[in-house]
Amino acid sequence: MANTLKSMTGFGRATYTDGQISLEVEIRSVNNRFIKIQSRIPDRLSGFQAELEALIRGSIRRGSVSLTIRTELPPEASAARLQPAVLKRYHDMAKEAKKKFRLPGEITIQTLFGLPGVLEPMRDPSPADRSIWKRLEKPAKGALAGLIRMRVKEGQEIARDIQRRAKRIRTLTNKIEDRAPRAMLEYARRLRKRIRSLMDGTAKAVTSEDLAREIALVAERCDISEEIQRTKSHLGQMATCLSKEGEGRRLEFLVQELFREASTMAAKNIDGPAAAMILDLRSEIDKIKEQAQNIE
Repeated sequence: MANTLKSMTGFGRATYTDGQISLEVEIRSVNNRFIKIQSRIPDRLSGFQAELEALIRGSIRRGSVSLTIRTELPPEASAARLQPAVLKRYHDMAKEAKKKFRLPGEITIQTLFGLPGVLEPMRDPSPADRSIWKRLEKPAKGALAGLIRMRVKEGQEIARDIQRRAKRIRTLTNKIEDRAPRAMLEYARRLRKRIRSLMDGTAKAVTSEDLAREIALVAERCDISEEIQRTKSHLGQMATCLSKEGEGRRLEFLVQELFREASTMAAKNIDGPAAAMILDLRSEIDKIKEQAQNIE
């Protein structure tokens, strides 16, 4: 699955049974800026938690992952260690209390084994229990593969949508760039007409040099050529991100930069038709931003 864009949303489930052991592994994932794993594992399999989480981290970079294991194990597979000193202490205390307070009833092994600390779950699998890992690893890998397949499929759909919107952004950017010189000429005509109207009937006159100076100052303040070029550069980098794996955070950064350039264009703009195009530009960037938050 190298160099394949993935989403952070997915689900996978796999089972294993051999007549002695029945295992079901379920893995879900949703969006998260970093990787976070929550595990619900039976105590008898808790010694394998580190290996299971390492397996997940080997395939997933970002997302909130939920791992659930359901199992049916034979009694001998139950991993618990007897604590003789704790058992003896409980037994001595019970005998002393029975004698001192003349209590009826018998002290049974079932009662003592149910007391806290007498049986301690074994967190580290014994050599005999290591054989369970070979059987657990199969459905764990199967569930993870199912999760990855779903993430890849959704990631490809998101990539196609982003590519369509990026193409639309590039088209709009080119139109805004083409419109800029004409918009400046139209602004100059409007400015001359307004000044003539304001000065009509007065003794004062405005020279061509004064008008040219004012128009040059406005043109400098409203120049968006740098924003246009940076937008095109960001779009090129975005295309590279969409062809690689694990580029979600970089993609989010590029979208933020695109929005920054569009906002600057809007602030500098003095042209009505260009304003409508910039508005469409920002709308497309906003939609990409929503999609980029789903990318691993």
